Amino acid sequence: MSRVELAKIPSLTFYKDAVTAARRTSPWPQVTCVGNACKLYQPEVVRCVNLGGSGTDIDWKCEADLPESLRFGKVEVNCEGWSRPGDNYVLKAEDWWSTIFWVVWLGILAFIIYRFIASFWAGNGERGLTPRPNTGRPPGYGGGGGSNHGWFPGDHPDYAAPPPPYSKDPPTQEGWRPGFWTGAMVGGLANQLWNRRNDQPREPVQPAQPWGWERARNPFSAPPDRQATFQRRYFDEGDRGEGSSNLEMKSLVALAIVAFATRAFALVPTPVVKARCEETSTTTSAPTPTSVCENATKFKFFGVNQAGAEFGNNVIPGSLGTHYIWPAPSSIDFFVNEGFNTFRVPFQLERLSPPETGLTGPFNEAYLNGLKQSVDYVTKTKDAYIVIEPHNFMIYNGSFITDKDAFAKWWFNLATEFKDNDKVIFDIMNEPHTLEAKVVFELNQAALNAIRETGATQLILVEGTAWTGAWTWTGYSGNGLVFGDISDPLNNTAIEMHQYLDSDGSGTSTVCVSNTIGAERIAEATKWLKERNLKGFLGEMGAGSNPDCIEAVRGALCHLQQSGVWIGFAWWSAGPWWGNYFQSIEPPNGPALAEMYPQAIKPFI
Repeated sequence: MSRVELAKIPSLTFYKDAVTAARRTSPWPQVTCVGNACKLYQPEVVRCVNLGGSGTDIDWKCEADLPESLRFGKVEVNCEGWSRPGDNYVLKAEDWWSTIFWVVWLGILAFIIYRFIASFWAGNGERGLTPRPNTGRPPGYGGGGGSNHGWFPGDHPDYAAPPPPYSKDPPTQEGWRPGFWTGAMVGGLANQLWNRRNDQPREPVQPAQPWGWERARNPFSAPPDRQATFQRRYFDEGDRGEGSSNLEMKSLVALAIVAFATRAFALVPTPVVKARCEETSTTTSAPTPTSVCENATKFKFFGVNQAGAEFGNNVIPGSLGTHYIWPAPSSIDFFVNEGFNTFRVPFQLERLSPPETGLTGPFNEAYLNGLKQSVDYVTKTKDAYIVIEPHNFMIYNGSFITDKDAFAKWWFNLATEFKDNDKVIFDIMNEPHTLEAKVVFELNQAALNAIRETGATQLILVEGTAWTGAWTWTGYSGNGLVFGDISDPLNNTAIEMHQYLDSDGSGTSTVCVSNTIGAERIAEATKWLKERNLKGFLGEMGAGSNPDCIEAVRGALCHLQQSGVWIGFAWWSAGPWWGNYFQSIEPPNGPALAEMYPQAIKPFI
């Protein structure tokens, strides 16, 4: 083993599935990815270039083949000191292939020099008069390069530094690879061995048939005038390489000397330093998106809608697994690991309260148990918040809900089931529409009062008419005229709004109006909340995964976090049954998971 000064290492290349060389402790993985984004993508090859420094304080610039939406957050290159932690010298891995090459190459060089000296001892005349049999080879089949074109035909580009992208398969051993001069030396040795073989006396070869054009395809047939004869060979200008000569030997030695003097054999790279990274190994943080906004306050509730239990609303009650599904624990696990702390879970009102018994009747136990299981998994197993909401648009059994007392009773019964779980958030009704704002406001207020009567103290979310759109809140919807009067004795209520970025605000198109439409559509609602000292919760937002929409979503979330009045956000949507729905971030293959999520959603967690 040998050592090398860390500051003198020009670059290091690390491979995901390879381990480091080690001297004082056991080998460690060359690359370790840390962070939530590593679940989405892990760099397989990381190349770090030494930008300067001294001792162990080296400035490394590291690069990897990453998706355009990701970059390295923090990169650490820590190497095992040669004799102790903090040593300026590190282990230089042994490169046996380079050692073997040097031994072989020097052996070839020694052989050539020996032959060169021996040729002078023998003398030109004596060696030149040595008889040798005709080989029966026609002109052009000489030694060395094996043709009339000399030793080195063609161009020979420098392959010492392969360009990126770097191979993702770690080499089993860094070292030399055959190059131009390697071939030259080996070719020279082969020529000498061949000529030495030919220097041995042997019986003349009698061709089976005389030379003729019909036999031209046999290059080793002899012409008629040379059959069964010996010739004395003297070196002259016509020598085509059939035999050895002093000039050949001198040329080989000259080539070897030139190669050594000019370091043409530098195609054999210096042994690669495989640094053993400190007890934490060579560690790179997870690729993380660039920060997108300043002076922002993180949301208290950051979440995603977990759709599924409201599916199949044209089949009541429907069958679990056929017409509807509850959130998958694996999906909840993924988002919690990503940093999400809130899950909005829609359900179907008619499945929980069968039309046969009405809003004030008993709950369907099987459906209620499914809801309770989701609540328990999110809040107790994962210690996150769950927003439970009837996804009915203020419609029950085909008719708009207008009976405040019946609606209040329904919420009293439901809140009683969950009043002791402080991680449960009550969302009064998803996206009422068609009804006047005043009617919707009164239904919300009645439900809020009933929830508080149970003793429940959790956060309550109220939604307005016109699909509770933020962009129409202060306009034609009329919500802004009435919801400022919402009253909660515990002052723990937020106004929930939704916002989509396509032309009609429906969330059905992948095309956004512009890359600034997100913040623009929320601005008036933000102003309204500030003027009334109310809190907002953006319960749904969605858009297509394209540059305009990604920028628009980023702008919207930046606006929300800079406002000081929006306490929560939930993306629409996730859930096991979305398939190729363009707004889905359901792992592992939701269409919005590849670009929209890492570029526009994750930075705001």
